[in-house]
Amino acid sequence: MFKVNDNTYYVGVSEAGKLSDGAYLITGEKNALIETVSDGYSDLYIQNIQEILSIREIDYLIFTHTEPRCLECVEKILELNPDIEIIGTIPTVKNLKEITNRTFNERIAKNNSVLCLGEDMTLRFTIAPNLPSPDSMLVYLENYKILFSGHLFASYFSAQEPVNADFTCLEEYYKDNLLPFRPFVAGALEKIQIDTSVICPCRGSIISDRVKEYIEKYVVLTAEETDKNKTVVICYPADNGYTNKMADIISDELLSNGIRVQQADACAEDIAKKLNSADALIIGTSTIHRNARNEVLHAVADLNAVSVNGKPYFVFGSYGWSGEGTEIIHNFLKMLRMKPVSKPFTVHFNPSEKDIEELRGIVKRFACDLQNIYN
Repeated sequence: MFKVNDNTYYVGVSEAGKLSDGAYLITGEKNALIETVSDGYSDLYIQNIQEILSIREIDYLIFTHTEPRCLECVEKILELNPDIEIIGTIPTVKNLKEITNRTFNERIAKNNSVLCLGEDMTLRFTIAPNLPSPDSMLVYLENYKILFSGHLFASYFSAQEPVNADFTCLEEYYKDNLLPFRPFVAGALEKIQIDTSVICPCRGSIISDRVKEYIEKYVVLTAEETDKNKTVVICYPADNGYTNKMADIISDELLSNGIRVQQADACAEDIAKKLNSADALIIGTSTIHRNARNEVLHAVADLNAVSVNGKPYFVFGSYGWSGEGTEIIHNFLKMLRMKPVSKPFTVHFNPSEKDIEELRGIVKRFACDLQNIYN
């Protein structure tokens, strides 16, 4: 338990190297819990709360988003206090009913709606989707200028007193969890241009010093890139001889058409970040037992559907006995609502001069389409 101010307490749990779940208790004429903690830590969570007051004295349990791993906490709280009212967005409340497989007293938080906990104690709800879950919202304790921000401004920080992590910790968490949702983060930041003295996220450190500076840094972090030289990532297994030959041809053709290119091994540790941050994708695969290469399947499985939505792509590859691999990857990317520039380009073993000429033509059209999309 950690005291944020006279009536707001951190009741989350921190275990070095494992987790730092932020949860908060606000006391007043009415008492409210905001967030729970991961399954396996519910007893410590309950203990932290009951150092301040009994679970039976809590009127509201508020969620800024759905947490599937909250089942244990919710069940124990409802067991101790079946009259508690659970508050969240429409999908959050619906999801919690499915997670717990039970009904409970509920209240739907609507955009800009308020909840009074007593004199000079008002919580205001702001709907802010995709931070990173679709059902997320922000909660602001107006009179005390405390923002309960969910995953916004969260970090991996874990300490006995979880206060004021270095901004690099927030940046690391942002890049791992929120980068694909950058437009939604930017929209949420516009909504919270309010006088905030403390930020209480659902993970990591409470921010009570240099709050304005951290908000400004977050704005810069989420600003759209102005670089007009868009990057195409060509991803393929590094040990595919003929497919690699095709990748080099594609790279040369793109570069000659003024497109910035990054060739990437499908097995690279950072392949997911490279693919999700690219402006367009070209994926290469051979066919193994009528399937795409396992490394390529794993790489595209980590694509974020929000991040790659609408981005152009095409798939290429060499095959020996059957050529289904390229079609499988093509169809998967299409399901993610990416924009195919052409049908898959597949050659039998070593590409001939005719194959190479056809491939160069496809790449030229790809480069032209890319320039038209982003200019």
